[in-house]
Amino acid sequence: MLLFLLCCLLAGGRQALAADPEAAVVEDPAAVLRAQKRADLLREVQAPEGFRTTIFATPNEANYPVFVAATVDGTLFVSSDGNGSLGRDPQRGRIVRLRDTDNDGHADEVKEFVGDIDSPRGLLWVDNRLIVLHPPHVTAFTDTDNDGIADKRQQLISGIAFDFSQRPADHTSNGLAIGADGWVYAAIGDFGFMDAEGTDGKHLQLRGGGMVRFRPDGSGLSLFSRGTRNILEAAISPLLDMIARDNTNDGGGWDVRLHAFTGLEDHGYPRRYMHFTDEIIAPLADYGGGSGTGACWIDEPWMPEQWNNSPYTCDWGTGKIFQHPLVTKGAGYEAKQNLFLGLTRATDLDVDSQGHIYAASWRGGMFKWDGPEIGFIARLTPEGATIPSMPNFQQATAATLVTILAGPSQRLRLESQRTLLGRALVAEAADSLAALASNSEAILAGRVAAIFTLALGEKAAAIPVLKTLADQPAIAAWVVRALGDLAAEGIPIPREPVRAALAALDARTRREAIVAIARIGDGLEAPLLLPLAADSDPIVGHTAIEALVSLGQQAAPVESAVIAACNAALDASTTSAAIHRAASRVLGELHTLAASEAVIARLAAAHDPARRADLVWAAARQFRRESVWKGDSWGTRPDTRGPYYSAEEWDASPQLLAALLVAMKNARGAELPALDRTLGLHRIKAEHVMPALLARAAQEPAACLAIVTFLDLDGSVPKDDVLPVLQAVAENTLLPASERLTAIRVLGRSTSAKVVKPLLDAIVSLQSLLPNAAEVPPELIAAAKRCACENAAVVSDMQIICSHAQASVSHAALADEILLSVAGSGTAKSAVRGDAAARLESDWKNDPARRLALIAASVRSGSKLLANVIVATADHDDGNGLKQAACAALDSLGIDAAKVRESAHETGPKLSAYAVDRVLELVDQQRGDRASGAELFVSKKCTACHAAGANSASLGPSLANAAGVYNRRQLAESVLLPSKSIAQGFATTAIGLHDGRQLVGFITSEAADALT
Repeated sequence: MLLFLLCCLLAGGRQALAADPEAAVVEDPAAVLRAQKRADLLREVQAPEGFRTTIFATPNEANYPVFVAATVDGTLFVSSDGNGSLGRDPQRGRIVRLRDTDNDGHADEVKEFVGDIDSPRGLLWVDNRLIVLHPPHVTAFTDTDNDGIADKRQQLISGIAFDFSQRPADHTSNGLAIGADGWVYAAIGDFGFMDAEGTDGKHLQLRGGGMVRFRPDGSGLSLFSRGTRNILEAAISPLLDMIARDNTNDGGGWDVRLHAFTGLEDHGYPRRYMHFTDEIIAPLADYGGGSGTGACWIDEPWMPEQWNNSPYTCDWGTGKIFQHPLVTKGAGYEAKQNLFLGLTRATDLDVDSQGHIYAASWRGGMFKWDGPEIGFIARLTPEGATIPSMPNFQQATAATLVTILAGPSQRLRLESQRTLLGRALVAEAADSLAALASNSEAILAGRVAAIFTLALGEKAAAIPVLKTLADQPAIAAWVVRALGDLAAEGIPIPREPVRAALAALDARTRREAIVAIARIGDGLEAPLLLPLAADSDPIVGHTAIEALVSLGQQAAPVESAVIAACNAALDASTTSAAIHRAASRVLGELHTLAASEAVIARLAAAHDPARRADLVWAAARQFRRESVWKGDSWGTRPDTRGPYYSAEEWDASPQLLAALLVAMKNARGAELPALDRTLGLHRIKAEHVMPALLARAAQEPAACLAIVTFLDLDGSVPKDDVLPVLQAVAENTLLPASERLTAIRVLGRSTSAKVVKPLLDAIVSLQSLLPNAAEVPPELIAAAKRCACENAAVVSDMQIICSHAQASVSHAALADEILLSVAGSGTAKSAVRGDAAARLESDWKNDPARRLALIAASVRSGSKLLANVIVATADHDDGNGLKQAACAALDSLGIDAAKVRESAHETGPKLSAYAVDRVLELVDQQRGDRASGAELFVSKKCTACHAAGANSASLGPSLANAAGVYNRRQLAESVLLPSKSIAQGFATTAIGLHDGRQLVGFITSEAADALT
């Protein structure tokens, strides 16, 4: 009976299901999970108003996305690299092809376009093949049978980075982008490459970061810009403006910088950005902490106006994608930064022509493989946008393609150009292209595209048209650039349009003309470039000097012409100061006997102080040259002193040194500080310079100041015979306080026991100015005191410090501050630190008068080392004024007395009693206390290994920008598990010494001949 009823119920259920079609739908569990995952990931994306956002690909479809490249119709290629920047595991890299066939915002067709490829980085779909930069090569992959899988490959560039046998893919060669000029631009990280070779046999070496370019067929490999740190990709505009977001140096004065690339320019890393800022191109902006990654220029008719025609850059550290509206300023730009998209660990973005922006996230990942569930790709679509129809490029006529070229879409424009070139239709379209280029009513982007399409397709046959177009000021800059590119291919071009452009009112046109002359490679044009080295536009002036140096480094006929032009400028009495300086700088960069002889002869004959200073600079720059690179890479903190990284003397060095010493001997006293500053900046050894300076110091105060200036820049440890001179300058009340501080700073580098007294005396002398001198900021006095607190001789023996305290009340006060500093130091030897702490404890316990002095010293120095006893004193009124002083100290130092008391009686469990996950939960649940954190950072000796301030001395991994890159949980995780997060970006190094010792630690500074 029960069985019968059960059967009836089941039968009735089947009838009910059959009668209700909606009830018959059973959700696919996999689809439910997929939808839930997309919903979770979507919470990681904060898009601006007016955009529909979907998760285009989860980690199941494309994980570890480094770069993305969209085709014009919306097919997306993803370079997926599970090794990240530090891994070297086999078979971790691949390239995925994604398509959304039903336009629901999610990729539903997933193909592994390339199945096994190490370190896939930059991607570029051009001419129906995918160009991939995968260190150490650039390869073009083709899908000949249209099955979504590459079945043909051609190596375009070899050796453009290091491979796994030498290093992982950090700071490597990175992203690719193509411009309307037909060049593929590759962003190169600062580890550079030894010997890259293109398909035409051209070779190139780059020690450092920069922008390299080549043609899509692998020919024409050349350097475009240099001196960047670790750029990942450039955003290129329809007008060939190029922008990239660089990476921070984790301290050392180089934060996240926004660069513009214009050709031939030097951005300064690592050799010249610290001490030679007038020789480099300044960044458009410095954004502090973060980690710059990919970039893209968006100029599409469907993009909302406020967001259109702008470069976009990604920042992995801050988890944001920014828009940078540009305003032309002379030959360069001014840039703003607007937040466009919040995206966890943003790595790259790209755009198609069909209304879609693709943004890649490295969510959940760090620096190497950490399981498959890492990263995702979001897609943004403007709501209500009108999307242009997709042309059939392979069937379109030449006339149709030119019409598209004149249109408002950058993606369609580039595709039209490549189609005209690929189908050999440029000759047929030549008249239409020329008409478009000359049409002042057409949009400028279309005119520029027409200019380069003509030049690329017609080569020499395009020159008559280009020559005519050069007469139009609105497009002259791009015409001249196209002519320069033809000249670089060995095609003879007329010089008149280029020479005329040198005098253009438009600074960009002058800049492009200078670059074109460098590409022509004729030294006879040098006299035309020298006046532009003094151009009112700094980018034009910089480019002119770089062009002259580039010409001067070529073979003898070209070099000789450049030297002759510089000599003529130096010898003419009518030469302006600016051009004289420029000619000197050009010669200074030429390391040939002819160039050195020119400098030496003119330095010997120079009597004018300003001209002598220019030539001293030239001789000092020539004294050394960059040595031949043998492939050894610097680390993440290379030597930034400059002007060379690995300097060596050469054949003319002895004669140049002799000329410099004679110039220093003949210089007037007032000239000496500036001349010796030049010698110090160029690292002429103290053993060469000091004897002559010491001989003059006895009679000339200016020579004393010159010694200080030189040693401050030289960085060497001063010898004992110089200490009296340094002390005299430090105590000279006629000098500005800043110059006296410089002398104290140099004194502080001495490790001799003889430095203790002069150093302390000098600080006391400087401190005596403080009550009555408004021009002496307190931070200057604090800097002077730090010189004593960090001096090896001063902190080696507390007995010496205490004995010097007897000299005066001011000496005693300084000694107290030193005691507090050493007792709380994370770097002082434990025995010395213990001695200082014991003396403080004894003095506090046994001498009430000392308590008052130590409270005052704590306030002056900002030390909270004695917080416990100061709080106890504030709680106890002994009638001798200590309570009042202690209460005032608590207020001045910002000490929370209640917290100190609570901490002293804390009986709860310590963090070590909890599991790591539980501690991280507590971190998530509670707010932090910055003041307490700062105290703990010092008291727990974190300062022994880590710099926390942007200007702090480099010790170990810098934490100055950590909060801008990592969230609270990751920071806490790095404290509890040092191998996680932050530490992965800072490699621990083991160094074996010749004497058998092994040192293990973090390299804070790496010079060619020394490690710190």
